[in-house]
Amino acid sequence: MILTTHAVVGATTYGLLQDNPVLASAAAFSSHYVLDYFPHWEYETDPRKTKDKKIIIVLKILIDLAIAFTLVSILAFYVFPTSPKNFAMVLTGAFFGLLPDGFQLLYMLRFRHKTISWTQRVHDFFHSEDESLKRSVRAMVTQVVIVLVCIAIIYMI
Repeated sequence: MILTTHAVVGATTYGLLQDNPVLASAAAFSSHYVLDYFPHWEYETDPRKTKDKKIIIVLKILIDLAIAFTLVSILAFYVFPTSPKNFAMVLTGAFFGLLPDGFQLLYMLRFRHKTISWTQRVHDFFHSEDESLKRSVRAMVTQVVIVLVCIAIIYMI
């Protein structure tokens, strides 16, 4: 799943449960694993599995994060134009939705603290490895639909 989808779903999840910040944070974090369970499109981030140079991989990640932050910010400003608290809430949800991939990045960089190793095992357990769908149009469309549904939900909050 690309980072943008995780950020938007995390922000939406947090927004739906905003009255309980602890539950909202846990749900946004957990949404990452739920999404990764389903076959989905993603770009390769392992330099051993792609012909892309490391700088290209880093640029893909940075562009994805920029799109995620921009989309979540637009949603926050559109839905909550005068409330910095609500804007922070949406960004917090996006952060928790992305956090498992942050832990995965630390693991890939060889930071093998027991907490990081545990989260990587959980990530691997839930992560769909259906290679036939990884680059398919259907898997990409699924993510677009998920984002559009979340935008509609945020709009209705």
